[in-house]
Amino acid sequence: MLDLIGEAERVAKSGGKIAVFLPAAGSFGEIFSLLWEVLFSEDLGEHGAAAEQMIRDLPTLTDMEQMAKSEGLLKVETHTSTEIFEYENGGEFVNSPLISDFFLPVWLESLDDKEKERVKENLAQLIDAEDGNLSFRFSVKAAFLKGEKA
Repeated sequence: MLDLIGEAERVAKSGGKIAVFLPAAGSFGEIFSLLWEVLFSEDLGEHGAAAEQMIRDLPTLTDMEQMAKSEGLLKVETHTSTEIFEYENGGEFVNSPLISDFFLPVWLESLDDKEKERVKENLAQLIDAEDGNLSFRFSVKAAFLKGEKA
């Protein structure tokens, strides 16, 4: 994700303004803990390390600012906002376009198609089992970084 900052700096003109949105550390915690549990319960434990890595890969604001400055950006600023996503149940969550088309393909890229389906089904079931009649919510710490190319 931090490569995005470097790429934005590379293509900007001198004096150009750069702005990127990234999920920051603290995002998706509710999902990653459930995903880790499903991977182990499905005897896909070796992929549990991938879930742990996803958590570690999310940059902090300090990481983002340091990367931007190391790329030579000036007037670097970051702002965050916590965005809440809510789904009626586990099925709605795993089948929503944001999750099924955008996040799950990345999060489950190390699995074959059959394993991905098993994880998706069991993730929906685990959400329903844990949340009962309550909706399922997760948060994303959305970070906005802006700077100026020297």
